[in-house]
Amino acid sequence: MIIRHLKAENILRFAHLDLSFPTRGNIVISGDNESGKSAIFETICLALFGRTANLDHNQIEKILHWGTAQGSISLDFISSSGQNVTIHRQFNRQEPHNLARLIVQDQEVPLAGATEVDEAMIQAAGMEFSHFLETAYLSQGSPEGENPEAIVRMVAGVDDLENLSAHLEAEIRSGRDQQSRLNAELTGVTQELTDLNLQPQLLPELQQKFAVNTERQKSLETTISNQTRQIEVLRSGFQVATGHLSNAIEQGRQATLPIWHHNLKSLQSSLSSLTTLDLGEAAAMVARIRSKAQQTIENLQAFNAIVNRADQDRLSRSHWLSGTDGETLAGQQKALTEEDTRASLTSRRGIVKFLVFLPLGLPMGLGGFALSFFSHNSHISTIAQSLAKLLPHMETIHLHAAMGTGLFFLMISFFGLGQFINSLAVRSHNKQARYNLQLRAGSEQKIVAALEESAKLTLCQQIARLNSLGDKVEWQETLQLWMQSHGRNMGDEQALLHLIAQFKEDADRLHSVLEGMFKRQDDALQQARDQLSAVTDNLAILDQEIRHEQQRHQRHQSLQARHQELTASYSQTSHGVDVRTLGRRLIHGTIHEIALAFSHELKRQIAKSAPLFTHGRYQHLRVDDKLNLSAFSPSKNDYVDMLETSRGLRRQLMLALRFALTQAITARTQAHAQFMMLDEPFAHYDRDRFLESYRALAGISDTIQQFFIASQSFDKPLLQDAALHIHCTLDTNSLELAVA
Repeated sequence: MIIRHLKAENILRFAHLDLSFPTRGNIVISGDNESGKSAIFETICLALFGRTANLDHNQIEKILHWGTAQGSISLDFISSSGQNVTIHRQFNRQEPHNLARLIVQDQEVPLAGATEVDEAMIQAAGMEFSHFLETAYLSQGSPEGENPEAIVRMVAGVDDLENLSAHLEAEIRSGRDQQSRLNAELTGVTQELTDLNLQPQLLPELQQKFAVNTERQKSLETTISNQTRQIEVLRSGFQVATGHLSNAIEQGRQATLPIWHHNLKSLQSSLSSLTTLDLGEAAAMVARIRSKAQQTIENLQAFNAIVNRADQDRLSRSHWLSGTDGETLAGQQKALTEEDTRASLTSRRGIVKFLVFLPLGLPMGLGGFALSFFSHNSHISTIAQSLAKLLPHMETIHLHAAMGTGLFFLMISFFGLGQFINSLAVRSHNKQARYNLQLRAGSEQKIVAALEESAKLTLCQQIARLNSLGDKVEWQETLQLWMQSHGRNMGDEQALLHLIAQFKEDADRLHSVLEGMFKRQDDALQQARDQLSAVTDNLAILDQEIRHEQQRHQRHQSLQARHQELTASYSQTSHGVDVRTLGRRLIHGTIHEIALAFSHELKRQIAKSAPLFTHGRYQHLRVDDKLNLSAFSPSKNDYVDMLETSRGLRRQLMLALRFALTQAITARTQAHAQFMMLDEPFAHYDRDRFLESYRALAGISDTIQQFFIASQSFDKPLLQDAALHIHCTLDTNSLELAVA
């Protein structure tokens, strides 16, 4: 790699830097301390690798020129493969990463991106940054090489391989330790599998037994549930039935007809509901009681029909007594009263007619009759003469008219008398009718009261009360027929007591039968419960055994899986150990070959550079096959370790080694040419040794063609021999220089 042109803005010490360099010869940079000599080297290093020996790319505040916010670098160089390349880098205080772009000859598209450009620069430079610091770039503050063998191994690439070998060795040791642990655990797992002694057929047998017992448990639970429900239903049904029967028996003599009917109906209903159940030996008793209850109900229904007729009769009689229509007592009484009123009015009219028309009609009729038929009578003639004087124009016809009028008045008076007499007869008849109505009302009231009272009486009393009405009621014959047929068992108190006694006897027998039946059912139920308890206990034991056996199976599977896993891990670990052992052997062989090849090249290069920088005192700097360095000391007539030499001599030997390493690495990468940057390389040399070392640079190598050398000052002859002289001053931060 050869540097051709450097241009920078606001980088490190310089606000502006524009330098062109010759491709061959010594490029010397002089100036006082802090004038910018090292800044030029660091700017070139920053352009190539994005960092310097002391600064990283993210230390923007130190990279940028003070007081500026951004800066840039542009560097033209010839790569190790001979291509013209330009790299641009930009730095900004606001951005943590720099922007980079790489333009390569004959490539149309530039490469962009800091990471990509940094990787491409390693290829273009032919070396990594760490190699660059130990070979081509001697910075001012670089160490003096306290461990030169480590530097040689790093540059040769052996150091990375040895680190890899050491890493593999650590992994091999770790793998073997892992093998020991795996083998110990594998032995323990194998022993535990042996101790476990799993019997595969045992778990299915236990599960089969568990399934059989589970089915048995379900069957017993179903049986117990059915039996319990049947017993409960049967008990409940019999409790209801016997309760109704007890009510019928207890209330028997004192029960009314509705209560008797209700109790027997309830008893019949409860007994009917029992017929759907398995009654066993109680079935005959239930059927007998049911038949007797049904017969009694039928008898009561027949009597109830008579009671209904009696009730209708009572309602009819009550209506006659309390109603207001014409057929009722009040209506008939009202009719009689109205008839009495009419008769009284007629009587008054008749007596008036009689008293008014009789005085008028009697004299007129009798006088006219007497004048007409007894006119020759002296008394009648005297009356006639008197009338003639009073009525001078009276004729015979007038007498006849007077006689007729008198007769008419007499008829009216007699008619009035008849009306009076007839009204008296009507009133007398109505009085008798009222008396008869009162007699009937009293009788009806007694019958109604008896009927109303009978509805509240007990059955026997009701029958006796209705029977006591005799012929007063039209349904008495029906009652007598009922008492002779259906009612013979309850027509009197003795018959009813006998019927109740029969019901009680049946109830006692039924209770006795039920007690025995329920006792046997309870015993069977308890036996089933005992069997269920035994099956449940057996299931608990089997479940515990199954769980234990399942845990053993799970443990067996876990151990088998762990055994397979450990076997695979052991095999994999053994394979890894074998692979790493083989890799380590290959790495050792590779290290040996690389060290051998590099040592030959390094011997050849050191043979030329060491005498030049040690004034011929150390002509031999031995490099063995393992890249260990030792210098031949003429005073000791033997090879000594470099650390045993003086500090000044060690600096000279390290400088010779740097040149040798630069040439070796350049030869290894087959680069056409290489540059070196030496910042104050001869600061501790005396003048003669400085001049001798400086002149030795020209003939040290054909490959290293471009030297950048910084020092505070150079002798005038050295400046004249230099290909380019750059002088830095403290009073300016801008520097431009072009090649003539």
